Amino acid sequence: MVAAYFCYFAAGSLAVKFAPDDLMNLDYYWKQGPAKMLLALVAPWRGGYRPFGAVYYLPLFRWFGLNPAPYHFVTLLLLAANAYLVYRLARALRLPETAAGLAALLVCYHAGLSFLYYNTSFIYDVLCTFFYLAAFVYYARRRAEGGTLSRGQLAVFLALYWCALNSKEMAVTMPAVLIAYEWLYEKRPSVRVAIWTAVLAAPIVLRVVIGSGALVQIPDYQPEFSAARLAAFQRDAFSDFFLTWHFFTTGWALAVWAVLTLVAWWPKRPALRFCWWWLVLTPIPIEFLSGRTNACLALPFCGLAVLAAGAFTELAGAVSERVGGRAAFAAIVAAGVCFWAVRNAELKHRLIVPQMGDLGKDTWAAITGLEALHADVRPHSTVIFLNDPFEDFDMAFIAELCFRQPDVYIKLRRKTPVGDAELAKADHLIGYEGGRLILVR
Repeated sequence: MVAAYFCYFAAGSLAVKFAPDDLMNLDYYWKQGPAKMLLALVAPWRGGYRPFGAVYYLPLFRWFGLNPAPYHFVTLLLLAANAYLVYRLARALRLPETAAGLAALLVCYHAGLSFLYYNTSFIYDVLCTFFYLAAFVYYARRRAEGGTLSRGQLAVFLALYWCALNSKEMAVTMPAVLIAYEWLYEKRPSVRVAIWTAVLAAPIVLRVVIGSGALVQIPDYQPEFSAARLAAFQRDAFSDFFLTWHFFTTGWALAVWAVLTLVAWWPKRPALRFCWWWLVLTPIPIEFLSGRTNACLALPFCGLAVLAAGAFTELAGAVSERVGGRAAFAAIVAAGVCFWAVRNAELKHRLIVPQMGDLGKDTWAAITGLEALHADVRPHSTVIFLNDPFEDFDMAFIAELCFRQPDVYIKLRRKTPVGDAELAKADHLIGYEGGRLILVR
């Protein structure tokens, strides 16, 4: 049922085109090349933007070029795996089967996190969530077996965590999450593995904050440490989580936190308490950045989904004990699932499907238009775009990927002035008129 639910909601994204940022990301990894990205993956202090993204983009580009369907297909496979890992997470936290299955269903599709399902430029959130969950579930299952991790097991855990760190920086919260788990679940808490994860995360943190290519030097990645920024994040995050946009205020966000705290901490429920900590800790790297909602909430939502599923099934169990027994329990759970599914389906068809159809229209038109020109672009040649339909450098990214010639010099006249002498020497001139690209020379 969970698999059918996932396919029903997610399969439509296979027809969606590339998001504008996809071409920028892909072009960056393609120009860097596999060797440099591998070096960035093993030596993050040398710089490089989220190098594990190259593991996603480069093989797909090599095998399928600029056909967006395979990129979406791989993303959906990862999202399906994330749903399974949330199920394993709930079981590792010793929640019953029904609660674990319900948690998996919740993360199969969430309209408030819709970009995950059709905007592949958010692949970093998908990859980070996958490896973060895989690492933590592996750790929790080993600890639940009653022993510490052996050297081989520690190596497996750290390898998974390293992939999460190099997918997106918000994975740096793992040490705190491990400490919360040890405190709540183990009679003899150990911080050995948490220390190892902190050591592993240190170069990633340095890459973000130090050096000429540090992320914090980019305006969109500069944090604003203020109570107003934190309140705005909480308000916007809960609006997405609860599918109630334009409703949440700071007061409502505080009220929800009060309810979540009461549900998790009274009476004693280790699984719900741990998920409360998960929800507190995992968003810390993005809480003070503007606009980090929707797909950026993928990792925190995993904890909220398990907390909600555990609390809901416990409530259903308490009610069914008084009236109806197992039949009442099944009816309550089914009613909850139907309510959630109908609400998500209504939002998908009313809001999200139109967005999916509009995404990347100009980008796809430029890709197909450029390919239709059949320009014989040779190595070391110069291509000047006299004009193009974009405001930024999208046309340059698209051209570089379509030509597949890393040493071709591409210039956008709209962004950089070009003199008559340079125009005369250019090997190819491409214009844009009437909504289509034209090969002038």
